[in-house]
Amino acid sequence: MRRSIIVVSATNISNAGPLSVLEDFLAAWAHHGSHQCAKLVVFFGGDKLRVNAGTTVIRTPKVARSWLWKAVFEFVTAARIARRLRPVLWISFQDTVPRLTKVPLWIYCHKPTYVGAFRLRYLLFAPRILVERFVFRTWLYVMIGRSERAIAQQLWFVRTLRKSFRYQGALTVCPPSMPDNASVGRICSEKPDPHLAREFVVIYPAYPRVHKNIEAAIRAVELASKITGARIRLRLTLSGTENLYARYVRWQSKKYSHVELLGFLPRKQIYAEYARADAMLFTSELESWGLPLSEFADTGKPIVAFDWPFVYETLAGAKNLWVAHRGSVTSLAEHLAAALSSSAAIDLKHSSSAKSTATSGDHTIAEELGPVETWHGWREFVCKLSERVACDRV
Repeated sequence: MRRSIIVVSATNISNAGPLSVLEDFLAAWAHHGSHQCAKLVVFFGGDKLRVNAGTTVIRTPKVARSWLWKAVFEFVTAARIARRLRPVLWISFQDTVPRLTKVPLWIYCHKPTYVGAFRLRYLLFAPRILVERFVFRTWLYVMIGRSERAIAQQLWFVRTLRKSFRYQGALTVCPPSMPDNASVGRICSEKPDPHLAREFVVIYPAYPRVHKNIEAAIRAVELASKITGARIRLRLTLSGTENLYARYVRWQSKKYSHVELLGFLPRKQIYAEYARADAMLFTSELESWGLPLSEFADTGKPIVAFDWPFVYETLAGAKNLWVAHRGSVTSLAEHLAAALSSSAAIDLKHSSSAKSTATSGDHTIAEELGPVETWHGWREFVCKLSERVACDRV
C-alpha cells in the first residue's frame, strides 16, 4: 500500500530558534511517527538540516532569500506540489498559508514580529521588519481561514490569532520540548562555584535581531558589575557581522571590556556554554516561546528577564527566575546583581504579584477563547499527526 505523504513547508526557516524547533519536530517524528503509514516531505530554505528516518528533504534556497520567490511558492508552486504529491496533510511551519483548495492545512505559528507589538526603534535597525509585518500580517489575516488548525507555542499567541485575525478554526497550544536524545542536563550538571572567584559569567544566546534588545543586556551587566563590585562577563552568541543590528551591538560592545562575542554556536556548544555560565540574562521583547529559557532552566541556575507574558508561560514553575520591571535597565541590573550574589535557591517571591496576574489572566483568556486544545510537546504533536493521517486512510 502506498504510504501517505505529509508536506512540511519550512522554506523561510534557515537558522537560529526556528531551525532548532523544526529539527526537534523531525526528531520526534523519527522516534514516534507512524512510518508505515506516512512519510514527511520537507521543503527547507536553509543550508543544513538533520535528516531523520521517514523524512525526505527538498532544499529551496531561492525561496528563503527572496520575497518574490516566497510569494511564488505559496501562491503557485505549493499548488503544483500538492497536485504532484497528493499529500493527505500540509503543515506550514512558517506563519504563512499557501493557496491550496483540496488539501487539509495546519499552520504552526512562531513568528512574534508578525503579531506582537511594534516599536519605532525597529525601523532604525530593521526597516524590513515593517514591510514584512505589513505584508505577512495581511497575508495571514486573509489566508489563515483556509487552515483547519492553527498551532502556537503559547496562549498569548493563540489569543492574538483568535482576536486580531478572527480565526475560527481549531486552536492548539503546543509548547516545544527537548528532543529525546537531548543531553542538556548531563552537560550542565557541573555548576561553577561562585565563591571561588570574584568573577561571574552571564550568557545571552540570541541571534542578532532588533527585538532581542541586546544593548539592554550590555548596559545591565555594566551596572550590575558596579553594584556587586565583581567582574561580570557577558557572552553573546553573535559575531557582529550578521546584519546592521549586529554591527551596532559590536560597536556598543567595544565600549566595555566585559562583553565577549562568540559568534554563531551549534546547539551542543551552546549547552557547553550553559555549563560555564553562572546565570542567563534574557532581554528579548518578543518571543513565541524563548527556547533558550527552557534549555537553561534545566541547569537550575538563575535566569534574569524582563516582565513579559511569554517569560511566565515558558518558565512556569521555575524556581530560579528573577523578573525585572519591563524596559528598566536599572531594575534588570539590580535583579542580576541579586541573583549572582545569592547562593540559595530563589523562588518567584521576587515577582509574586506579576506571577499571580499572569496566572489569573490565563484563565480569563481561556474563557474568552473557548475550547483550546493543549498538546504537551513534540511527542504528542506527532501522535496527533499520526491519528490525523490514520483517519484519512480509513
